[in-house]
Amino acid sequence: MKFKGHESFAIRRGWLYKGMKHVRERGDIFLAKDAMEELGLGSNMVKSLRYWMQATGLTEETSEGSHRVQKLTELGELIWREDPYIEEIGTLWLLHAHLATREEFATSWHFFFQRFLMQEFTKEDFVHALRGEADAAESSLASDFDCILATYIPRTLLKGRVDPESNIDCPLGALGLLRPVSVDGTGGKEGKSKVYRRELQDSANIPPEIFLAVLLAFAKDRAELPLQDVLSGTEEMAGAGRTFGLDFAGLLAMLYRMERSGALQVVRTAGLDVVRIRTKEPPLAWAERYYEGLVGEG
Repeated sequence: MKFKGHESFAIRRGWLYKGMKHVRERGDIFLAKDAMEELGLGSNMVKSLRYWMQATGLTEETSEGSHRVQKLTELGELIWREDPYIEEIGTLWLLHAHLATREEFATSWHFFFQRFLMQEFTKEDFVHALRGEADAAESSLASDFDCILATYIPRTLLKGRVDPESNIDCPLGALGLLRPVSVDGTGGKEGKSKVYRRELQDSANIPPEIFLAVLLAFAKDRAELPLQDVLSGTEEMAGAGRTFGLDFAGLLAMLYRMERSGALQVVRTAGLDVVRIRTKEPPLAWAERYYEGLVGEG
């Protein structure tokens, strides 16, 4: 389990491009003596970016002799080639899916999206629920919650008017997964806990190739998946429905879209409620199809 690896900084606009660019040029950049100068970031921000590059699945870190180095993953290479500035909605969903399911690296994110089931909640609700399972200081869990909010809620919604030139907002806020509701139903009175809500997603706004890429990564080599497991997940597999903010109806709509492509089959007869995987292509091949489609649209 890992908590507060972000050093209290959410991903900022331009950070992931900066990280990929420098990792391609120099794998040991985050531990180099001149890292702050090269990256143009403060010491804690360098640590934060080192963490985010791995948590989003863009890089992996290994040892080379006595040095720790990072290199782009297959996902990182694909995104660097197709969308290095992290502008496409499909790219954001791919990064979010990694972040929301990597229990060993982004424990609080995994817990929030896969196991914390409250639709409306306060910071206290989240911290109390996670403390029942995590051996970590309450302050670290609270910091993770604040960072989750900063990851998925634009600062204009959290803090009101913000300089439009600011680069502090996290690009994942464009997914619309979370929003503030009120202040404990009191219209904003002091001393009350702020309430937040998960926003159900419209499956029509999620690129089907990206959804399938993520589902295949979750399924691994399974050829048949219970529909409920695709929605909610199991101990061994993350729930695609929960990851993408879909309810049962939204999930079915997405799966039927993919069924028309021949990649999978939804079976709801003879007492079965399963998804059968028909495609033999690996997950990233479907992500590549998404990017190829964007070129075609252009």
